[in-house]
Amino acid sequence: MAKLKVKRRPSTDGSTGIILKFQLHSNKKVKKPEPLNLEVVPRGKPIGGSTTGWLITINNSSEIITLFNTANGAEIQLPPLPLFLNEDVNIVHKAVLSSPPDSLLDDDYVVMIIYGNSKQLACFKEGDETWILLEEAGNSYDDILSHEGALYGVDEYGQVVRCQVDPYSWPPILDVVTDRWFFWGQKLNLAVIEGYVCIVIRFMEDGGLGRQTCHFKVGALTDDRDKGVIICGLSNWAILLGRSHSVALPPNTVQGLKGNCIYFKDDDGSDVGGFRCFNMEDSMIHYPLQSETEELLRIWKRKIVN
Repeated sequence: MAKLKVKRRPSTDGSTGIILKFQLHSNKKVKKPEPLNLEVVPRGKPIGGSTTGWLITINNSSEIITLFNTANGAEIQLPPLPLFLNEDVNIVHKAVLSSPPDSLLDDDYVVMIIYGNSKQLACFKEGDETWILLEEAGNSYDDILSHEGALYGVDEYGQVVRCQVDPYSWPPILDVVTDRWFFWGQKLNLAVIEGYVCIVIRFMEDGGLGRQTCHFKVGALTDDRDKGVIICGLSNWAILLGRSHSVALPPNTVQGLKGNCIYFKDDDGSDVGGFRCFNMEDSMIHYPLQSETEELLRIWKRKIVN
């Protein structure tokens, strides 16, 4: 069982900061995910991965989204994307699944995407014939996440919305978890640590070939909309940030990776297609060791993170 522990620590400017730590009280060992079948190659560009073994891809020529089971090669083709209002091109930045299509616990799965030049949210429910645009959610979304029967989205200003998946209530009802707070970073991602939905805040600066990552902060969502997020640590977890899917891994789950670290790629070409690692303890960025790189490549090849 996860326990939330809050401490207060004076900051350098004299104010009091809140440090949130997660403590795991359980004798259960975390099982490693089952290896996926690398002989099965999906068609299309990956726009979403899943630790449950389902990969979401899109065919850029036909604009068809396909759910692909990397374990057995099963495919589910979704309806074509419509041209929504104010969008003149179908661009899908990221996609997530509410539950595995072959799950015995859910009758209907939902796919949520970040869609179009304005980065709005759109959804498809199993059994429907078309997609719906979630206009009330606004636009400019950086990331989306599926967690415990709900779909979350965070926009570039820090607003987090939640869509509770209910097959008997459609279109879905959205509620705002945190208001826009004009965060001080340049990009936001969502991750789940010890059952808590967290925001990973990336800070960037101009480099030789473009913008480079220079720092990270992590904040946990609270139940109080007015409080927003609480800046916290990783409690020895590791976060892997991909372009179409990211994942947080518990301590000692994956050999070779270090806890309290965020592994990421930049798009400026400075890492020459490789990985870099931000250590939350000393706030330093370094290139991973060979053992770390080998494990990261193995995870990327399994399509858990892309």
